[in-house]
Amino acid sequence: MLRASAFALFAVLAAAPAKSTWVVPNFHDLMIKTRETRGLSHPMVAAWYFKGPRQRAEHLSESSLNRLPFVASIMQCDLRTRIFLQEHMKTYTSFVVPVEEKERTRLHPLPPKPPTGPEVTVTSDSVDTGERRQIGSYEAHRIKTTITIEPGKDAATKPGKVEIDGWYLDLPGLNCGEDSARENFPPVAEWMVLVRGAAHDHLIFKNLGTPPRGLVVDESSTQRQAGNTIVNKIELLEASDQLLDESLFEVPPDYVPREKPESHTLQKIPDPNAPQP
Repeated sequence: MLRASAFALFAVLAAAPAKSTWVVPNFHDLMIKTRETRGLSHPMVAAWYFKGPRQRAEHLSESSLNRLPFVASIMQCDLRTRIFLQEHMKTYTSFVVPVEEKERTRLHPLPPKPPTGPEVTVTSDSVDTGERRQIGSYEAHRIKTTITIEPGKDAATKPGKVEIDGWYLDLPGLNCGEDSARENFPPVAEWMVLVRGAAHDHLIFKNLGTPPRGLVVDESSTQRQAGNTIVNKIELLEASDQLLDESLFEVPPDYVPREKPESHTLQKIPDPNAPQP
């Protein structure tokens, strides 16, 4: 049922026009490391690196901190190139983003699917507290958000609420976009669990206030529904504005391109009773 709900969400996001076009940023050198814990799951650690027109992200389980990240991603905004490093295998994949990709999505969005099923309203109300924190050369701002789940008549979804208190680092050009607003807000992970039984419900999204912008550096959220409470956290572990080595944003020289899986053809199994030539 969760998968069906996710498909419905992706259809909504695909129908929405892109908010930004591709840009080439000029980041000050910055490293951010955070720990993310969702409910009772094992904590995950993320490391973000920014330098000039490029950024790098790494994710791995906290229990595997002494190991290489399973996958690291590099965005070379100046070359319109995205690279994925499989560091444990010393392989990589890369592709160039077409010039018109985001513009085409913005100017010619997919037509929305007609609504079906009982309505469920997901309202996100964000308030900027006015508080600020300096991290390196950048400023983080604090925003409190309340997400309310309101099911209509005959909806499978139960009423619910998510309260989010977070700090967001404003990084112009984040993800090679001109608008650093946090994409796809309200964030999927915060409320998807509350609508997992809503495969046939029609989700309606409403955004009030100003959605959080930039990179999440510190955030706590509490989900409440049907007497159950789930607490999620993102904690800032480390931040540094020391100069970063440019090699972090390149494919290491000893890595090789990851081979594409070969196509396989079905082979006819010989009939043991067939006459032999």
